[in-house]
Amino acid sequence: MPRINSDEYDALVCLACSGRADVVFVIDASDSIRVERFPLVTELLVAVVEQMDIGPERTRVGAVKFAGNASVQFYLDTFESKHDIMVALERITFVGGRTNVSGAIWIMVCALVQRTL
Repeated sequence: MPRINSDEYDALVCLACSGRADVVFVIDASDSIRVERFPLVTELLVAVVEQMDIGPERTRVGAVKFAGNASVQFYLDTFESKHDIMVALERITFVGGRTNVSGAIWIMVCALVQRTL
């Protein structure tokens, strides 16, 4: 498998990959992530999306936010542009409270993954 090397990037490249992917971010907005650190979470997610090839036939992105409760922030088919996804991620707010990881995973599977099957 070919390798890409540079000062900033080092990765294996799959030439046979289709380039299609569904990515769901499950975002902890509970007190486990302090309010002052939460912007770092959204900044990281925006930076990841910035590197993706976004589109209905390429990479689709969805997001679930959780604290005590979990909720879908946007579905895999909500946005078709990288810019719209990045703006939506930047608008996600900190909630605080307890950390309900199982609820977040349940919502991700039921509301996002099964919806696309």
